[in-house]
Amino acid sequence: MDRLDALKLFIRIVDGGSFAAAAREIGVGQPAVSTDCVTRTVSGRSTRPTNVTQHDADRGRSIGL
Repeated sequence: MDRLDALKLFIRIVDGGSFAAAAREIGVGQPAVSTDCVTRTVSGRSTRPTNVTQHDADRGRSIGL
């Protein structure tokens, strides 16, 4: 999954309100969505948790994701 796909997934999580809702929408199990998010957080360049906000989801939507 590239960064664009990850942003699309993030928007689905925000819109759906949960990992489970996003998983249902894209047709995969909830653990797959959770694992992908955790993997991205852990393998990122920083060990600090990222603070992703509604604003970030809105920005993604503004470019048509």
